[in-house]
Amino acid sequence: MNRNEILNRSRKEGSDEGLLYSGDRGRYAGELAFAAAFVIINAFNLLRGVDVTYSLPLWALFFAFLSVKWVPLYRFTRNARYLVLSIVTLLLAVAFIVAYMIGVTA
Repeated sequence: MNRNEILNRSRKEGSDEGLLYSGDRGRYAGELAFAAAFVIINAFNLLRGVDVTYSLPLWALFFAFLSVKWVPLYRFTRNARYLVLSIVTLLLAVAFIVAYMIGVTA
């Protein structure tokens, strides 16, 4: 197979490895930014003595994010650890949402 055949086949596939790579890098940077914001906001709330009820939605978002993050890893590797992590973090997200709702309405 010569160079032109390889290039033509790659163009027909419709996927750009550079675009996929930059998307992965952007996703990783977003994950780091999300985690940093999570830590900063929770540390601020802890230091300022803010009622813990107001931190519960942050925990719910954090665990919901982790739950969804583990699913593709499980699908790709079929490693049961990722499935367990996904289920546990989903349950934690739901628990924090419920705790927040109870705390706000009480």
